[in-house]
Amino acid sequence: MVLKLHRLGRTSFRAVKNKRDYLEHRKNFSWLYLSRLAAKKEFAFMRALGEHGFPVPEAIEVNRHCVLMERMAAYPLVRVRNLGNVQDVYRQAVGLVARLAQHGLIHCDFNEFNLMITEREELIVIDFPQMVSTSHPNAKMFYERDVRCIVDWFHKQYRYDDVDDAESHFSFETVVGRSAAGLLDKELRASGYDKECEDTLEDWRKASHGDSGSSEEEEELSNDEEEELPELERAALDVTKLEVG
Repeated sequence: MVLKLHRLGRTSFRAVKNKRDYLEHRKNFSWLYLSRLAAKKEFAFMRALGEHGFPVPEAIEVNRHCVLMERMAAYPLVRVRNLGNVQDVYRQAVGLVARLAQHGLIHCDFNEFNLMITEREELIVIDFPQMVSTSHPNAKMFYERDVRCIVDWFHKQYRYDDVDDAESHFSFETVVGRSAAGLLDKELRASGYDKECEDTLEDWRKASHGDSGSSEEEEELSNDEEEELPELERAALDVTKLEVG
């Protein structure tokens, strides 16, 4: 098994804020609270995708900012220099981007770092906190970026160019028009990943895109780290401070 710890800190603020949906209706927030939301979102999406037959690790448990998942017998695609059948793996990759969209979801970070490959050259998708619905205002841009990341990686790493132009075949309008009967974005809102949580993450994304990311603002965020923490999380922080002191 693998234990993933979500930890958003001040040093990662600028890098994370521009691509992950983490806080709505708030200007100040706690990194612990933010990390807990990220873990909750990842667990819910990973579990739902697995239940619908997507090649993802099994989601086992989530607690605060920690997600326990299945350990896959696979390697990060970014570390694989040679493939037995480049075309087949490429088609798997762009096909997964399209299949996610047909189920109402955009990965938003679909690249060689978030794909794993087995000995049989079967792909596994990981990392889900940044996923959005196909109804998101920027869904088309996120979708096309995911496809372009795959096209560029296979050209750069494996010198592969799709002569059949799968990028055009899997256009956003075409794929979303073939949406599956059960859209996962809607199912998730009625299950473990509630609307309030999604709204919170979406507002954080909007707020972060609109700001300058100045050091002064980061200091303000840091000073308000404990605002609106659930009682158990606040108690855990208090215990930690006593132990350190």
